[in-house]
Amino acid sequence: MQDNEGGFTLLEVLVAFSILAVCLGSVYQIYVSGLRNEQIAQRQAQALLVAQSRLAAAGVTEPLANGSGTLDDGSTWSIVVEPLAGREPATANSSAAAYWVTSTVSWGKISADARRSIVLTTLKLKAPK
Repeated sequence: MQDNEGGFTLLEVLVAFSILAVCLGSVYQIYVSGLRNEQIAQRQAQALLVAQSRLAAAGVTEPLANGSGTLDDGSTWSIVVEPLAGREPATANSSAAAYWVTSTVSWGKISADARRSIVLTTLKLKAPK
């Protein structure tokens, strides 16, 4: 009588389960990393929109002046207005003055290594009064 049955040994089953566990763990890590990256991309897109809108509003619907604030989601924004180097601000009898306007939106944890930010800068003109 022969003892050659077509079944698997316990060792073969354990090796197969170990390989399956390693593969599933890797797939799970890839999935979680993808979700995390998607959340980061969404926050960056939101911050970019806020920075763009603050920059566009400066000198149009908002005064062309320094300012800052906090948004509902805890992120912060700031506008910094600086005269263009080599030019004086406009006076009553001069042409328009040029200003560098920088819009910054920051979000994330308060610690310096985890805080993220978007910075946009443009040149704006202010007509004399």
